[in-house]
Amino acid sequence: MSQVLPLHATSSTFPLLLLLSLSLVAVLVFIYLEKKKKPPRCRLPPAPPRLPVIGNLHQLGALPHRTLHRLSLSYGPLMLLQLGHIPTLVVSSPEHARDVLKTHDISFCSRPRLTAGHKLSYGGLDIAFAPFSDHWIRMRKLASVEFFSAKRVQLLRPTREEEVRTLVQNISRTASANVAVNLSEMFLCLLNNVTSRALIGKRSAPVGECARSEFDGMISRSIELLEGFVAGDFFPCMQYLLNVVTGVKWKLERNFKEIDEILEREVKEKEERIGGDEEGGSDMASILVKLNKDESSGLTRNEIKAMLMVSLMNS
Repeated sequence: MSQVLPLHATSSTFPLLLLLSLSLVAVLVFIYLEKKKKPPRCRLPPAPPRLPVIGNLHQLGALPHRTLHRLSLSYGPLMLLQLGHIPTLVVSSPEHARDVLKTHDISFCSRPRLTAGHKLSYGGLDIAFAPFSDHWIRMRKLASVEFFSAKRVQLLRPTREEEVRTLVQNISRTASANVAVNLSEMFLCLLNNVTSRALIGKRSAPVGECARSEFDGMISRSIELLEGFVAGDFFPCMQYLLNVVTGVKWKLERNFKEIDEILEREVKEKEERIGGDEEGGSDMASILVKLNKDESSGLTRNEIKAMLMVSLMNS
């Protein structure tokens, strides 16, 4: 014999069933709207097979440019590699390079934030490692007006001519003494002296001598760190741990401290000279210190050192 539920039991479960039904409908509507909001998935460029975790890192080898060329022959001029956790687009044809560098310049103009570059540029304060932003535009304008203009290049002409004369005299004197002339070493000294005078207003070695600048060793180590493999750059979620374990963090800290001490000393020397009776020179450090004293320029001390640091590495 069938049982009939009491009326009060049926009426008490109805609101609960209604609430559950409305909740389910709300969840389904939410999922539908979220899917509708998402843009359609774009077709990604072809990619070679990759391993878990490391992606395509193992395929780069000792000569990445040759590896990438070989892979592009199989996968085309636009290729997507997974370097650790970082998706990387590889462009291997002039036509596509033009699209990236000109047509879509704004989308591709920023550098990735790499550990060594970020540290050595005082947190991305220079032109080379700063992301595209108002700060980058301001620094680029400053460099174009103050350092790369035709007038500024002409102002440095006497410096270049004087150093070339010194080089010729040194070669002549060495050859007259029937001593072998190391032209590679002498031309390196020429470059060092011209660069040093353009940046900080003094030679890297006394006249008649060919000595390495105090920057040379530190700049070489900095370039090695910039060019080297930094595991943390490819695994951002473990960046700090990997940089500590591999020793990159301590190498960067030590190298940065050495260079910062020298740059700080040069900046202070320029400040004392400009603060006294002297007007200061036309070298890069003097110009930046003068601009720093003008509050309207907005130039900070670390920006000065970042500009000098990157100029030294580029030279």
